[in-house]
Amino acid sequence: MPLSFSLAAHFVRAETALGAVQYRAIQSAMERLTGARHAVVRVGDLDIPILRAGRGPVLLALHGFSDRKETWLTALPWLARAFDVIAPDLPGFGAAPAVAPDRATVVAQVATLLGLLDALGLQRVHVAGNSMGGGIAARLAHDHPERVRSVALLAAAGPAGFHPITQARLDAGHNPLLPTSFADFLELITLSYAHRPPWPRPLLRHVAGVWMARHAEHRAHFERMIAPQNGEGVPETMRRPGVPALVVYGREERIVHPRNRELFLDGLGAGSLVLSDVGHAPHLEAPRKVVAAMVELAGLAR
Repeated sequence: MPLSFSLAAHFVRAETALGAVQYRAIQSAMERLTGARHAVVRVGDLDIPILRAGRGPVLLALHGFSDRKETWLTALPWLARAFDVIAPDLPGFGAAPAVAPDRATVVAQVATLLGLLDALGLQRVHVAGNSMGGGIAARLAHDHPERVRSVALLAAAGPAGFHPITQARLDAGHNPLLPTSFADFLELITLSYAHRPPWPRPLLRHVAGVWMARHAEHRAHFERMIAPQNGEGVPETMRRPGVPALVVYGREERIVHPRNRELFLDGLGAGSLVLSDVGHAPHLEAPRKVVAAMVELAGLAR
C-alpha cells in the first residue's frame, strides 16, 4: 500500500473520530438544555427508540428518509417550550430495528405509529414530519383523523415525486439520497440546504458515516417507496380530513417536487408557509419561524 494512501486513510479515521466527539458533545448539550430523555417503547415485535422533551400538548415529530430522531434537536429548544415532543426512530432508520421493505412503507409506518401512541396511552396528538416523515404524517392525518389534532408538513414527500434537479440525477443512475462516499454526502447537503451549514469537516465526516451505515437497507426501502404497491404510499388524492394542517416549503427546495405542496394544500385543506433562503430542512434552517407557525397551528386545534 502506498505510504500516501495509508496516511490519507489514517487522517480520515482520525477526522471521523474527532467528528464523533463533536457530535456527542453537541447532542449532549442540546439534551441538557431541553431536558430531553431517551426511552425505548415496545410496539408489537419492535423496540422503537424515542427522544422526548418538553411539556404541553403532545407533538409526534417524524424524521425524513435515512435520517433519525436527533434531527429535531436543533428545533427542540423552541418546540419543548410549547409541546411535549416525542420523536421516534422509524423502523428501519436511526437506532430502530431493521425491517423488510414492506414494513417500511408509508402505510406500515403509520401502523407502527398508531401502535406507539397506543403503547404510550395517547389518543390524539399533534403531528409534524419532514420529507418522508411529512408524507407519513399526511397519511396518518388522512387515514386516522381521529388520532390527529393538527398536522404540519415540512418539505413533505408526496405523490408528485422528486424535484427535477433530483430526478435528473436519479435518471442518470445516481441517487443523491443514498450517498456511498463523503463526496456524495456533501452533494446531498448541498441539495438539501439553501446554504451549506457551517459544520466543521470532522463533524461532517462523522455524520456522513452514520448516514451511510445502513445503505443497503435504505436502498431497498427507497426502491419500495418510489414504487408503492396497493395504495401503500401517500394518497394521490386525499379527502379533506377536517384536521388543522400546515404545509411548509422553502423557496430553495431541490429534493421534492413543488407540485407536492399544491397537492397537500388542496388535499388537506391546509394553510401554507413558504420560507425564503430555506431548502429541504425548514426545521433546521429556520427553526424559530417553523415552530412559531406550528404553535399557531396547534392553537387552531383547541
